[in-house]
Amino acid sequence: MKLLTWISQRPGPAVIVPVMFWMSAAPWPACAQKVRLRQLWATGTVVEGDSVRITGMAQSPTGEVWISDGNAGRVIILSAEGTFVRFAGFRGEKAGGFEAPRLIARMNEHEMGVLDVGRSTVEVFGIDGQWKRQIRLALQLLAPKGFVVRDNRILVSAGTFSKDGCIHEFDAAGRWIRSWGGFPAPKDRTIRGRESAMDVAGGPLAVDDDLNLIYSQAAPHRIIRYADGEPTDSNTVASESGLLRDVVDEFKVTKQEDGKTRTTFRWFFDQSRGLVTLGGRFIINAVTFEDQRKTLWQVYDEATGELVSSIATPGNYWLWRATKEGDLLATLWLPAMSGSSAVRLRLEWDR
Repeated sequence: MKLLTWISQRPGPAVIVPVMFWMSAAPWPACAQKVRLRQLWATGTVVEGDSVRITGMAQSPTGEVWISDGNAGRVIILSAEGTFVRFAGFRGEKAGGFEAPRLIARMNEHEMGVLDVGRSTVEVFGIDGQWKRQIRLALQLLAPKGFVVRDNRILVSAGTFSKDGCIHEFDAAGRWIRSWGGFPAPKDRTIRGRESAMDVAGGPLAVDDDLNLIYSQAAPHRIIRYADGEPTDSNTVASESGLLRDVVDEFKVTKQEDGKTRTTFRWFFDQSRGLVTLGGRFIINAVTFEDQRKTLWQVYDEATGELVSSIATPGNYWLWRATKEGDLLATLWLPAMSGSSAVRLRLEWDR
């Protein structure tokens, strides 16, 4: 294992970001081949003088990297090399404003969409960063974990009050089309259990080169491929029952402290945090083990579902998207700096 330091590429004073590079797959099961991750750049936890809370990342058709900043309620746009370019949007109610920007997806070759979980809308921007329009989704979504656009239809993985599915499809105007996907079944049948299930429901989404929807259930571990028009759970790509525990009944914890009832939530439970497809050949699934501060990167053959490699890296990574060059856009939690750094990684076969 190597310990490297990287310099933030943002303008202004340099920020030293300690980053663990890679380690062998042990103690995970041995696989056919080994891969490693090489970090190309990192932003640090501060961009343009402001502390950033990263809530989504994606690459635009021009190659720029868009980052949702939950702290400032705006989007940060970086060059492909990780240097600051400009901001898009702002916190507010006016046109182009956000309440709580989260996941980002490419709408088409000319537009980017930012999911605003506070208003359950998709705010659409041109690739120049100028706001164009708002799409109001027909469902109020809770704790969204996946957001993609396929054939001009919007797909979001999240809990919701009115549907039992965890994957929800909308047309280009935000009208609901259908919901499907296994919904968590809590043992607690009260409203408390139902609310926990809605917060835990769902997982990352990706679209492969054949426009199949790939879904990674946050926990327990399960990856499913959905062909267009066939929203059934039968085509399971991978499933490892012992890897991740079902936490739905443990998500909401109520305690008595000093004579008062206090409710806490396990937002950072061990789960699949990211899913991407690469070159029509591989599915990359990133599983974050929060308390152990490590991430398991699983590489599956997209055609067969075979696990061809897996490596564990120190640190909590959240995988967001793949770039057109085949790199990975992610965030890395830096405990010493009490924040997350945006990173661009390259997956390489270890020869």
